[in-house]
Amino acid sequence: MSTPHWTPGTATAIGSLPGTDPLEAARTVAGELPELPYLPELPARGVGADMIGRTAALLVDSTGELRDWYETAAVVVIGKSFRGVGGQNPVEPLLARKPVVCGPHMENFRFLVEELVAENGIKQLASDQELIPALDQLLADPSAANRIIKRAETVLAQHDGANARTARLILNWKPANLAQKATRNASRSDAGGRQDGKE
Repeated sequence: MSTPHWTPGTATAIGSLPGTDPLEAARTVAGELPELPYLPELPARGVGADMIGRTAALLVDSTGELRDWYETAAVVVIGKSFRGVGGQNPVEPLLARKPVVCGPHMENFRFLVEELVAENGIKQLASDQELIPALDQLLADPSAANRIIKRAETVLAQHDGANARTARLILNWKPANLAQKATRNASRSDAGGRQDGKE
C-alpha cells in the first residue's frame, strides 16, 4: 500500500452524479488511492460527520450545502460534469478562490466555461480517466492551483456589475419600445402566414 501524498484534512467537494451509486462516485474521486478515507455521502450531516477534517476526499451530495463546503476544499471537482448533462455553476467555488476541475458536460454554463478554458481559469477534462492525474498535479503544485484561481478571477471580473447593467436596461426600457417590437413581430407573423397560404 503506497503512502498517500494528499494531506489528510484536504476536502474535495463534488456535486452529485445522477444515477450513480455514491460509493462509485467517491471511488471516482479517490480513484487509485484506496487507502484514503472518504465519505460516500453526508445526509443531513448525519452519518460520518465526525470524520470531517480527517478525510482526503469529501463527496457532498445534498442540495444547498455546497457553498458552505467550498471553503474547506483544496480543489473543487464538478462531478456532475463527468457523467451528467448540464454541469453545475463554477462561479461559487471560483469566488471562494478554489481551483475548479470539471468534465466535458458543462452545457448549462457553456459560454462562461469557454471563457475560463480559453484563459486557463478552469481545468476542463475530457473524461474522468484524467481526474486523478489532474488532482495530483493541482494538489502537489499549489502555485499551479493559484495561477488557475488568478486567471479565473480575471475572467469573472469582466462580468462584475452584470446584474446592475441588466437592471438598468430593464428599468430604462420604454413601454413604447416594447409595443413597437410586438407590433413588428405580429406584422412579420401575419406576412409569413399569408405567404404560406394561411390566414
